Amino acid sequence: GYFASVCCEGAILRQDRDMELTDREIECLYWIAEGKTSGEIAVILGISRNTINNYITSVMRKTATKTRSEAIAWAVRHSLV
Repeated sequence: GYFASVCCEGAILRQDRDMELTDREIECLYWIAEGKTSGEIAVILGISRNTINNYITSVMRKTATKTRSEAIAWAVRHSLV
């Protein structure tokens, strides 16, 4: 019983940590909500468009959303943007 509780507790903490969005991911969500494209966000943040797309993909994976619009709606519901 003890081993199972320790094992599962670690998995739960890891799952919670995986759901947390980074500051950069939230920043990308903000700019998407403002109507910016990946290229425009890349110029604003001074990083590559591919990096922006990676952040957005990570956001959609963590939030279980399929589109940018769904990710924005999720962020609005969670008071992130």
